Amino acid sequence: YRHGNEPVDSSSNDQGRIFASPVANSGDGQGGLLTSSDQSWQPFFNKIYSDGALQQIDMPEAQIGFAIASHYLLAAEGARTINVTFTMDGQIPAEANYDFTSDVVCCLTTAKGWLQKAPQYFRPVIHERRVMSTPLGERLPPLHWGSTALELEVDLSGADDAIVPYSASVHGYNFDTDLPVLLVTLLQDDTRSYVYSRLQGLELAQIDLSISVANMATLAVSNDFGPIDLSKPFQPFGSSPVKDSSLVIGSKEIFQKNLTAAEIDLKWQTDWQKAPPVYPPSVGNFPTANLDVLQNGQWSKQPNMTSIPIAPSGGDDANTTTIALDASAGINGTVVEAPDFTPNQTYSNSARQGFLRLRLSGNIGQDSYMTDLLAYLKDPTKNTSPGPTPPQGPVAAALTMTYTATTTLTLNSKMETSFEARAGRFFHLAPFGTAEQHPYLTDSDSVPLVPLFQFVRQNATYASEAEFYIGVAGLTPPQNLSLLFQVSDGTANPLVLKPKPHIDWCYLAANQWKEFPENGVTDSTGELLVSGIATFAMPSDATSDNTLLPPGMFWIRAAVSEASDAVCRLLLVAAQAMQAVFSDQGNAPDFSATPLPSGTITQLATPVAAVKSITQPFPSFGGRGAEQPPDFYLRVSERLRHKDRAIDLWDYERLILEAFPQIYKVKCLNHTWYEAADVGDTGSSGPCTGGIYRELAPGHVTIVALPNVKSQQQLDPLKPYTSLGVLQEIKSFLTQRASCFVQLHVKNPQFEELRVSFQLKLRDGYDQAYYTKQLQQAITRFLSPWAFDGSGVPSFGGKVYKSALINFVEQQRYVDFVTDFKLFQDIPCQPAGSVDLDEATASRAISILVSAPADMHQISAFEAAPDQSLAEDRGCVA
Repeated sequence: YRHGNEPVDSSSNDQGRIFASPVANSGDGQGGLLTSSDQSWQPFFNKIYSDGALQQIDMPEAQIGFAIASHYLLAAEGARTINVTFTMDGQIPAEANYDFTSDVVCCLTTAKGWLQKAPQYFRPVIHERRVMSTPLGERLPPLHWGSTALELEVDLSGADDAIVPYSASVHGYNFDTDLPVLLVTLLQDDTRSYVYSRLQGLELAQIDLSISVANMATLAVSNDFGPIDLSKPFQPFGSSPVKDSSLVIGSKEIFQKNLTAAEIDLKWQTDWQKAPPVYPPSVGNFPTANLDVLQNGQWSKQPNMTSIPIAPSGGDDANTTTIALDASAGINGTVVEAPDFTPNQTYSNSARQGFLRLRLSGNIGQDSYMTDLLAYLKDPTKNTSPGPTPPQGPVAAALTMTYTATTTLTLNSKMETSFEARAGRFFHLAPFGTAEQHPYLTDSDSVPLVPLFQFVRQNATYASEAEFYIGVAGLTPPQNLSLLFQVSDGTANPLVLKPKPHIDWCYLAANQWKEFPENGVTDSTGELLVSGIATFAMPSDATSDNTLLPPGMFWIRAAVSEASDAVCRLLLVAAQAMQAVFSDQGNAPDFSATPLPSGTITQLATPVAAVKSITQPFPSFGGRGAEQPPDFYLRVSERLRHKDRAIDLWDYERLILEAFPQIYKVKCLNHTWYEAADVGDTGSSGPCTGGIYRELAPGHVTIVALPNVKSQQQLDPLKPYTSLGVLQEIKSFLTQRASCFVQLHVKNPQFEELRVSFQLKLRDGYDQAYYTKQLQQAITRFLSPWAFDGSGVPSFGGKVYKSALINFVEQQRYVDFVTDFKLFQDIPCQPAGSVDLDEATASRAISILVSAPADMHQISAFEAAPDQSLAEDRGCVA
């Protein structure tokens, strides 16, 4: 359900907010007990009203967003930065030129579950062009033009957990992937506006994903003597390196990604300045290295990566060697761009890809050392200095790698080859499931950034205000499905005009909502206004293995673009429904007038083997006994008088009462023109838009109808409205029977609220707070008895005397006396009444006096004035 602009408990922050109930037929949308007296529920939402005002939407807030799954997100450790650029199919509309950083939450898959991180930013990419100066030398501000992309950045520190592949058992949801996932959800914060409406119009063309990792130490490292343990100091090239001594580095994480930059960092334990590990001992004498990459099992030399210094260059970090790898020089030749989540393995002869090798171009001076040592040993008596120091391979304290990798997910091609070669997956997170999005799957030219709730009718697209999903198990398409919709009569909002057509029916096939074929739906419920059966011809392409909604069921959707409260509340939705019609077999004349109790019909007259059981869940309906003589004489007499024509006032009223049994009373006003005003968001008090009331309007006839409050439920029992749909039917009915020159207006009455204010003194022993509320309810019942036990009926016009109200209040057993009693009358579209009235009179012929909501009657505790009796002041001090 997508909420409109109706304030919720006086707050406007819920405009456009989306709610979703996984169990629609429950009190809280999540399986709780139903709280309505008749155990009914609204199919599209669960709103709680108090005295006609919306107080709460008792539904869970929907979790909506999108997700990217890619092996590029695999990142075990280090400082990690994830950048995502969402390039749109055209310029971003004005409403999406907005900084969404504080309105989304990012989550990444880790071994412990979801790691939640706030984005560094999520905003449009700003294109800027500077004009330095004009011919007059004036500097101008930067020029900005429309953006075509959104950029998102998420940062992780070295203390954050590793990003690992998605697992449904660990992470929940139902993403159809085993890749690492970045999930972006729209923040549901009641103190902020909801941003879905800003994002729903964005269509993706491609997604560019980039990840940068610094100081990654989880590497598979070996040299000529075997694997190296990086957790303690080690000699990269052995204890006595020679020419072609090598250091081999591998990583499943790094070498399954297309690299745009990479570097190797060797932090040395050896002090190169004091004791260079080379002979003669000079840093500049240490040999350089060449870089090889493993391609298809063969080491390939990289011409642009030769003579790489191994010795540190000094400067700020004199004990670290940084080797920048040229990604354009063939380093990606060892990359296998495919997911591989197995543990790292050190290099062996069976390896085919995924390794780099640093190979020394010379030795560390062993030959020079041996020559000098032999010369020294020939005549040690002539040498006063110590002998030459043998060179030792340098000792490293740590080895890490830093890299940046980038990939692109193209979303503007419907070709199968584009789908099969996609570098990752893009998902929508919908309220009840997930679904991968790609033009090949959806047969569209682009993909929306967020899930869309819409339907197509007669080649026009409508945004859904609310959607109702029905899952059916055991279906074998193609097959007809009959669903019983048992409604609670009269529970549709009477002030909302039901559009024609109103409800759009679709079925789910491969995570895509599809329209039923022409004549594929037969609806006898009046689009959920009356109880009846809807029959659906389920096509053969309907599927039950969807992920957008729980799998294992075939799903049908009822969607409305407006007026989601113009349907009745439901009591039951049941499959395999059929209608049985009574056939008179010489029964008593009044037999069909009495409804057949539920559970009466339990079996077929002629058993059918394929039918296991028969259930009659509700009483029969529509029965009407044989017309009795008094009723016959009355109907015939009225017919002979008005002759099925609407001429005078009596004709209008009797025609309506005969044709519409749900109407209790009708008032016809000749030469009166009445058009109700639009109260908008101001409520019934205060200025309104439009509205006409003229009692001297020749040619106009106004009909005001009151419903039968005893047989229908009302949204606001204090103000019994007739539904706008019934009023339209009455107007159509009368138009066929009235003169073509008559301007007909069929409307609801104008309800004018009465409220009181007084001070109250209770008898001793009665609690003030409790009995104040009791008295508020009693006054409301006294003024509008039809809203409670149905003992009274509303009446047009009339007066209410203050004295009668005072007498009623004083007769309550707990009341001692009242004082400062005031009576106010609130007329729609006028300022709230502030004049104390002795009698309240309906302001118009179409008006009905009703009670204001109980809590609007202001009752305060009586406070006696302080004692100020006369006393003589004789100037004495006590």
